[in-house]
Amino acid sequence: MKTTNYYYLLWIVILLQSCATTQNVDTNQIPKATASASELVRITDEDIPEFSPKLAPDGTKLIYTSRDDAKYGTERWSIRLKSDVNKPGFSPITDAHCLSPSWHPNSNKFIYSYFKGQEPILAISSTQSLGITFVAQKGYGEYDYDASYSPNGERILLSTTIQGKTAIGIVNANGQNFTLIGEGGTPVWHPSGESIAFVKNSGEYTHIFFYNLKNNQITQITSGEFHHLYPHFSPSGEEFVFVSNRDSETFHIYTMNMDGTNLTQLTTGSTTEIHPFWGTDGYIYFSSDAGTKKRKSSFNRGNPKRGFNSFNAQKDAVADLVNLHIGWDYADIWRLKPLLIQ
Repeated sequence: MKTTNYYYLLWIVILLQSCATTQNVDTNQIPKATASASELVRITDEDIPEFSPKLAPDGTKLIYTSRDDAKYGTERWSIRLKSDVNKPGFSPITDAHCLSPSWHPNSNKFIYSYFKGQEPILAISSTQSLGITFVAQKGYGEYDYDASYSPNGERILLSTTIQGKTAIGIVNANGQNFTLIGEGGTPVWHPSGESIAFVKNSGEYTHIFFYNLKNNQITQITSGEFHHLYPHFSPSGEEFVFVSNRDSETFHIYTMNMDGTNLTQLTTGSTTEIHPFWGTDGYIYFSSDAGTKKRKSSFNRGNPKRGFNSFNAQKDAVADLVNLHIGWDYADIWRLKPLLIQ
């Protein structure tokens, strides 16, 4: 089997193994906003699934991942650009084998995972010119992904897998001096650049943790018998957004203060929301499976195997939950505005 196809197929296997119960999704359903959110708007409306929206720091351009199931393996994945998030249309910004993009602070360059070679590595491209620059000539682990620049552009935060375990690392923007932080996934920078958020298993469930880069202190910020995924900080750094299955068998969007107070639910209903990104324009962008005809997984809170403890050497410690969207045959990018009440 080709290396470039290995992880895609692994995701599929993990998803099928993780399904506890299933449900059909009505094709006319849309995400539902709670009273704590407003201005719910669909940003994309294409025939193929779209994930991982990232608004540029200048608040205008949007990049996201698309998956074309008419193609095979990692060739299905590419990155699209909306040069004006408030206008219809898009441009393909990369060829195949590319996913999980994130902007450089200058709003022109972006970093992503590139799968075409013998091993997946981190690559950099620009909206203003053609070409690919690789962060390093080879990966820092077996599979580097979820990379993002620090607010000053000097460092890169990433997830990787090492001996089958998901881990977090930081490397200089020139690709040198890689530092392994520890177990976890989907890491994101705080706007100050002095701390990060990530997810990892705590007991039977997946929770969000903060890591202070100055004193190396790790703090678990969420708790309870349900999962919390995909943290992302507000532009002010005073709150963060995430998804959780706290109220149902699907995942919805929530916000919380940095100290764990003021938990607020923003979406509800039978759809599933993932990949929330809090843009500098004040909106939270996310991907939703509204309209999908695919049977999807739901999670049994009482089953201890739903946490990372169920993994062995052949399973990635985050993929079981973080990659639950792999089975979707339809997804669009949406946004809403949180009504924050302190």
